[in-house]
Amino acid sequence: MFRTAPRQLSAVVAMLLLALTVALSFLTWQVNDNSEESLLRRQLAQVGSLLSNQAAVLQVQLSDMGLVAVATDADPDAFARFADTQLADTGQSLSLWRITDDGPERVAVQGSNRCSRATRRRRSGS
Repeated sequence: MFRTAPRQLSAVVAMLLLALTVALSFLTWQVNDNSEESLLRRQLAQVGSLLSNQAAVLQVQLSDMGLVAVATDADPDAFARFADTQLADTGQSLSLWRITDDGPERVAVQGSNRCSRATRRRRSGS
């Protein structure tokens, strides 16, 4: 009687531990999945907020630049002074364009001129 009872008890305990391990593994997987989904939703909300804020800032800056261009009759020197204050240590560039009957004409560029260098390289094929 002692030989079969401990074996059966061991088997029952092993099965209970296996069932407990499976249940806890499933719960852990569910919690991890919910946490990842929640984190993703928060990060997407942050990206949306960042883009909305940057769009508003860009709209204000473009409006200011338009006012400077109109108020100075597209004076390149006034544009350069305004652009210097806007571009302090940003690595960006601003350009002033005049639309004529012949097409657009760039009047002034201030700041980093990376875009035009990259465009020149593409046109030259290097």
